[in-house]
Amino acid sequence: GKVDLKEEGVIYLSAEEEENFKAEAQRAEEERSAKEEELKKKEEETNKAIEEGHLAKAIECYQAYKNAFSNYPNEDKFKKIEWYNEVLATYEQIRRLRETLQDKAAHPMAQEPVIEEEHMDPEEKKQLLAIKELMHELIEELEEGDLGKSEILLMESRQAVSKLEHDAEEKQPLENILSIITDRITFYKAHPEAKEDITDIEELYEEGVQAMEENEEGQARHYFEQVLRIDPEHQSAKGRLNNFSKNAQEVPEQ
Repeated sequence: GKVDLKEEGVIYLSAEEEENFKAEAQRAEEERSAKEEELKKKEEETNKAIEEGHLAKAIECYQAYKNAFSNYPNEDKFKKIEWYNEVLATYEQIRRLRETLQDKAAHPMAQEPVIEEEHMDPEEKKQLLAIKELMHELIEELEEGDLGKSEILLMESRQAVSKLEHDAEEKQPLENILSIITDRITFYKAHPEAKEDITDIEELYEEGVQAMEENEEGQARHYFEQVLRIDPEHQSAKGRLNNFSKNAQEVPEQ
């Protein structure tokens, strides 16, 4: 005989319910597509900053990239795992860029142009020697953390290099070294406690997330506050602390 579908547990939708279901599915797909496009955009912006060697900009873009990832729908688990791997790969690229810039900044004079002294007149040799001594002093002050003195010496070094002949072989390499030092000073000013090490920030943030998962709210607050002391613009840590405040306000009075 015929099978009674109702007895078999088959659920029928009315025409209106089916239409609403399709509309909801369409909205969910549009939302997912929009967030995917946002992720792609943030990923491209971060990669561009990395390719250009701008560490501070790369970190800023990476934070926006991570925020976009955190807003990606959890329902599409496999796709979110794929994006998680992309985010981790980008973090590794930033870490390598940081290490490269640290190495260059720590040994910038190793990049000095080879000076063929026999082809230089005495005045030119004297000019280059004065620039080298000035830049050595600049590097020493930077290593000691005196940003005020470093900025003054950087300005003096740039002025001295600018006075070299336009076609002087040594001019461009010296300008490149000063550009690296400028980036380092800029980063130190923006992140005075970070010392160009975003690893500390990420580790503190992850410790805070873990503390939240273990319902250790006080400990989690401590970690997120430490993150913001290092990087006041860390949007994820800001969001976590804002959620704490919001939840506290929503607790009804006894």
